[in-house]
Amino acid sequence: MPIGGGLSNVDVVLYVLHKLGGMSKKLHTELIAWEAYNLSEERFCWSLLEFRKRKFPDKTTVRYALESAKKQKFVKGRAGRDKGGGESEGWQFTSAGIKWFFERSE
Repeated sequence: MPIGGGLSNVDVVLYVLHKLGGMSKKLHTELIAWEAYNLSEERFCWSLLEFRKRKFPDKTTVRYALESAKKQKFVKGRAGRDKGGGESEGWQFTSAGIKWFFERSE
């Protein structure tokens, strides 16, 4: 199902986060990237044709959308691990993000 042009990458990624259960658990960036790619291949694929042909999702595009959502306080989390190995990879909605999501989906 292609995603229309009226939605931003943040909108798509937050929809995916919701679809995968991100209101109640942390989800890995790669999982979110794969699902976003399946919804909108053109938006979330690699730029180079040789990799587009291989059907690779672009994790960086998704990470940027998640970081943007984090700045807006819609999600919490991170990509990768911190240097000390403490906080691990994953993204989850904040209470403000849950409110935003349901206001937008009405």
